[in-house]
Amino acid sequence: MAVSPSWPGPSPAASAFASPLRAAASRLP
Repeated sequence: MAVSPSWPGPSPAASAFASPLRAAASRLP
């Protein structure tokens, strides 16, 4: 059986990829 997709939010890989993107976006005017 595969692991059920019941994570309490986005996957760790997605959050690790989105965090620097949001940090860079916050620097924009």
